[in-house]
Amino acid sequence: MQKLVVIFSLCLALAVLSVVFAQNQPEPPTEKLATPKEEPKKEPPLPQICLKDGSLIVGEIKMDTVKVTTAYGVLTVPRNEVVRIKIGEDDDEVKTMKFTIKGRVEIEEFEITTKGGVLKVPKKDVKSIVFDGTEVGGNTQPVAVIETDFGKIVFRFYFSDAPKHCENFITLAKKGFYNNLTFHRIVRGFVIQGGCPKGDGTGDPGYKIKAEFNSRKHVLGAVAMARAQDPDSAGCQFYICLTDQPNLDGKYTVFGQVIEGIDVVKKIGEVPVGRNDRPNTPVVMKKITIEERKVPK
Repeated sequence: MQKLVVIFSLCLALAVLSVVFAQNQPEPPTEKLATPKEEPKKEPPLPQICLKDGSLIVGEIKMDTVKVTTAYGVLTVPRNEVVRIKIGEDDDEVKTMKFTIKGRVEIEEFEITTKGGVLKVPKKDVKSIVFDGTEVGGNTQPVAVIETDFGKIVFRFYFSDAPKHCENFITLAKKGFYNNLTFHRIVRGFVIQGGCPKGDGTGDPGYKIKAEFNSRKHVLGAVAMARAQDPDSAGCQFYICLTDQPNLDGKYTVFGQVIEGIDVVKKIGEVPVGRNDRPNTPVVMKKITIEERKVPK
């Protein structure tokens, strides 16, 4: 009986100790569950346009529709159906709905990816491409028309070789910058040079543009941008070659070629000059305008 009392007492003591120990234990930390993050909504891919280097439309194109006229008919695609557009072989992506194409698109192959599939049209079958009324790759391109007392000089642009120089010249011409300026420097058998707002070869438009030296040669009728010693010092002055000048190749940016009026260039090249190759009688550029014309390949 005494043993039972002892055992009972021990059990009771253990029970009391268990209760006390449990009361003194710290509460387990309560971990606040993080609210699951919502997956960001994936935006539909913006239309991409891939251009051959140097193609020319200056300004923004709001692409609400794309209309392609081919030998097979006309395809019109609304913006929300366009996934990707590719013109030519380069892979310059334009990732906004509003974009600027500088230079004229030279079409090698037109490829448009829509939600309905992929359409590829070879160059020979592409008639025109229109982005909301702006035609790309049509049969004409901008040319410069220089009016002088000796006649007109027309030159084409090499957009793919010197896109910034072409854009710069076109912008200045459209502003009327060149109107009534002169060919202030004439070196017989070499070049005629003009476009200086001061008329003495020291003027500029208030800024400089970087050189775009390229593989175009200084041949008879080549149009290139004059500069100072710094390769990136061109601005507005340009020259036209009176004969082939291979020693200038790769040192100055050729950005155009005379396609009409080479006889006018030669006449100006024969004008009597005095000190610093300055014509005795000013040779005035009445105006330079930009026109759309068919250009020989």
